[in-house]
Amino acid sequence: MRWFCFGLLILFPLVLPLNAQDWGRINELTYDAEYFYMTKQYEKAIKAYSQILKQIPDNANIKYKLGVCYLNTGTEKEKAVPYFIEASSRISEDYNPNSYKEETAPLETYFMLGSAYRVTNHLDKAKRAYRDYLDNLDAKDTRQREITEQYIRSCENAGQMMHNPSLVTTTNLGSILNGESADFNAVFSGDGQTVVYTSLKRDDNNIMLSNKVNGEWTKPKAITRQITSKDNFKTSSLSFDGTTLYLIEDDPLNSQIYFSTMTRNRWSSAVRLKKPVNTKMNETHASLSPDGQTLYFTSDRSGGEGDLDIYYSKLDKKGKWGKPVNMGTKINTMFNEETPFVSRDGKWLYFSSEGHEGMGGYDIFRFNLHETGSEAENLGYPVNTTDNDLFYFPGNSKFEGYYSRLADNGFGDRDIYAVEIHPAVNLTGKIMTDNQSSAVDTGLLLISIMDLNTYQTIAQPRPENSFGDFSHRVTPGRYLLTVSAPDYEIFSKEISIDEDPAENEMVIFADLAHKEEIMASVDEDAAIVETRTPETDMEEYAAPQTTGITETVSVSESPRTEPGVVESIETPVSESFTTPVTETLEIQTGVSDDMTGVRTSSETSATSYPYRSYAYTDEVVDESNDISSIPPGTPVSYTVQLFALSKPVDLSYFRNLDKISVHLAPDDLYKYTWRIAGSLEEAKKLCEDVLDRGYRDVIIRRRSIVPEYTIQVMAGKIPVNFNIFNKLDKLKIELSKDGYYRYFYGEYENIYEAREELSKVKELGYRNAFIKKL
Repeated sequence: MRWFCFGLLILFPLVLPLNAQDWGRINELTYDAEYFYMTKQYEKAIKAYSQILKQIPDNANIKYKLGVCYLNTGTEKEKAVPYFIEASSRISEDYNPNSYKEETAPLETYFMLGSAYRVTNHLDKAKRAYRDYLDNLDAKDTRQREITEQYIRSCENAGQMMHNPSLVTTTNLGSILNGESADFNAVFSGDGQTVVYTSLKRDDNNIMLSNKVNGEWTKPKAITRQITSKDNFKTSSLSFDGTTLYLIEDDPLNSQIYFSTMTRNRWSSAVRLKKPVNTKMNETHASLSPDGQTLYFTSDRSGGEGDLDIYYSKLDKKGKWGKPVNMGTKINTMFNEETPFVSRDGKWLYFSSEGHEGMGGYDIFRFNLHETGSEAENLGYPVNTTDNDLFYFPGNSKFEGYYSRLADNGFGDRDIYAVEIHPAVNLTGKIMTDNQSSAVDTGLLLISIMDLNTYQTIAQPRPENSFGDFSHRVTPGRYLLTVSAPDYEIFSKEISIDEDPAENEMVIFADLAHKEEIMASVDEDAAIVETRTPETDMEEYAAPQTTGITETVSVSESPRTEPGVVESIETPVSESFTTPVTETLEIQTGVSDDMTGVRTSSETSATSYPYRSYAYTDEVVDESNDISSIPPGTPVSYTVQLFALSKPVDLSYFRNLDKISVHLAPDDLYKYTWRIAGSLEEAKKLCEDVLDRGYRDVIIRRRSIVPEYTIQVMAGKIPVNFNIFNKLDKLKIELSKDGYYRYFYGEYENIYEAREELSKVKELGYRNAFIKKL
């Protein structure tokens, strides 16, 4: 903040009592510390103030100033907090910033403590410190009050933005351009082949230039001495053709705009812009429009909206800059605006501001110059942070740019990064039950978002309140949103996000309808008696038209003895599953009279359910329905069929059985089966087991194949919309004991058949499929 300063240096010796301290040395260190601070050499100021504090450890004024210095460093901002806390215990209304005798701290200590907490993301503590400042601030001090209230709002905004971050990719431009020192203020030519930037070396600003050759940046060369003999110039902008460079003389008392031109591969000495652009006030930044006809710059001259405002000036026919025009209240606020740039297409103005709806300090905003009624748009977190974010240079599109940041993957201090902001929409879900907004059991609510291009579950947002409302940011594409809860029908909706969304939010009302009793959810027409007619082998699978969502998971399965059977398995999934329950399935499938092995109700034990029976068909069928084509002694297997339906029910109904499978047979009936048995005796035991669990009439199916392998396409916690499997003609869904729905394609007697089919499945786009040993 520009209104916090230490005052002018007082160049006279102190008259202080001589105790054990070396006051001569203290006076010398104080002079140095104040000079370093005023010239923004904060690391040197810290060393000097730290030595002073060793001599006078109870001096709150020195602690306050040390806090200010640490707050202006790149990597040690958190060290400011304890100094401000200690200084706040000795705040005085009579604080004199110009006195070397001062031992107390100013009221601004509370504000600076709030800022230190803010930039280190302790937002609640920051708001408390800011409020402490407001509570002690003079009622007449309206300017500081407005600033502090803005910072409190910024902390609130920061929490919301960090909760819903923008989707951003950053790329370090590499060690050729970036070094151990701070590299910043990078500006590029219109073709992107020339970059000029500022590099801080030994506290001096060095102007560096690099060209791109064969896609690689050349070793930068220093052009500072071609331009100026001073060491406080920094880059501001570069013309579209790369031949005119604008610079700022970084003088805390009077910043000014300069320019230099390149002729015959050499830069001219910098020339100061004349009036009406430069004034006796501070002009802190300037940038050219792509056509070179408009200059955008910042100035704190009188007549603006606040402190630093953004102005523009047009080039007249004589080649002179015309009268500056303030860009108005849509862009300028009562606070500071800085570092404006216009995009290469001339449509967007990018700038930094302490006003508008930011996260604290300066935030980067975008404004549409071509659209009437536009508002400044915050680029969001993590492009913006709770610290000062300045100097965003736009790239080829509205979603690309460059900035300098201090990051863990950097080469030292601040590095230059390319930034790609992926356009995104905040997908907001409102949970409704029976067309009304009402509280649901959020602990049992499962929300999933699937990318329909990859069939991957990209998110499972957690409910944000007792109503189950949720939000998640998604990029352009096609998605399937699924919401499920016990006792409710599954809600699913396909969503499409445009490449350049017109709105930044999409609201979806997920209406959950109550499930009725099972008899109501499966009507009488769905109960079909299984007839004893030849049918194709169970490899003839189709896709049940259930709805839902899935995620591809790597699971822990039984050991695989065949080498090369399964693709690499990652972290095993460990999920809880519903405790099995015993209940009567109110669906009566019946058994045809001519079936053998029928168990009648008279054979039912006293503890069992009535009408329990199982049937066994002695037929062996193959894919061609030609029974005679099966050679005698062919190995067979068995499965237990619970019933066949014309309309499907969700497998989650079978909570007391694992390994339930369903496939759509050629007769358009959904066949529900349980497990695979290697012998008839084993199958009969399975029948006894399933009857004891409350199911009624079941059928043992004899099959013409003993499957050893299958292909798992994917797995997920929620049943998926089977339309995504429209390329597969043989599919079976299974609900496993761990609660996962698994989707299998085909069954194979040997690994060679399975491998051949796996390659075909992957060619169809199901890249995560793998062979599973049964």
